Amino acid sequence: MGVFQDIQTDIELASVKMVTEYRRRLLVDALKLCGNEADAEDLVSSVFNEIFAHDDGYDPKKGELYPYLRGVLEHLYARTKRRAVNRGTVAVERSLARDGDVLRLVGVDEMPAAPLLAR
Repeated sequence: MGVFQDIQTDIELASVKMVTEYRRRLLVDALKLCGNEADAEDLVSSVFNEIFAHDDGYDPKKGELYPYLRGVLEHLYARTKRRAVNRGTVAVERSLARDGDVLRLVGVDEMPAAPLLAR
């Protein structure tokens, strides 16, 4: 029986199975995105909170669960970074790389004096 079928019968069992099966893989992915373990743990916890708050978002007919979870992870990470930029706690710095534009998040204490988004 799949995790989302288990939700209909036993939400506690489903949540334990999902966390047990996918937490480690998501943590590795989150660590690559965040760069530190504490933020990665928070991000993975947010993924599971989001999934169980909105359990109608995943459709098993459309594919495997892990890619869906990975998509939620990436969405939450991007949302967190967007909010940080909007709050002014980080700035976006544009730099030209050989393969095109690369965006890098810079902490407020690292910001140069010139406007960052001007090219």
